Amino acid sequence: MRDSLDELLVPRDLTEKMLATPWNDTYWFSREDLDRLGETQAWFEDFSAAKCGIEPRLKQRLESAIAEGFEAEAQALRIEFEGATKCVAELRKRQRQQLIEKLMIDSRN
Repeated sequence: MRDSLDELLVPRDLTEKMLATPWNDTYWFSREDLDRLGETQAWFEDFSAAKCGIEPRLKQRLESAIAEGFEAEAQALRIEFEGATKCVAELRKRQRQQLIEKLMIDSRN
């Protein structure tokens, strides 16, 4: 399991805390722990952009269109952004499921 978490770039001290926590207890990540893990790894941002067809800076373009009062453009960008958000959420869900399956397999070995 330690090797799998290393592959995922989980800081070693967090891995050790998780592995040192008894099976019937829970180690809750602090805000600092979560910040160190990062919101999204760079490869996943590139992967999801390619897989979901997300145009670079889509969110900024939407915010700009709203701020400038370009309602028609904002509406079109909003629809595109919502579709991209759903696609990325599905990819994240699949990634988490694959990670859990891998960790379960590794923990049995």
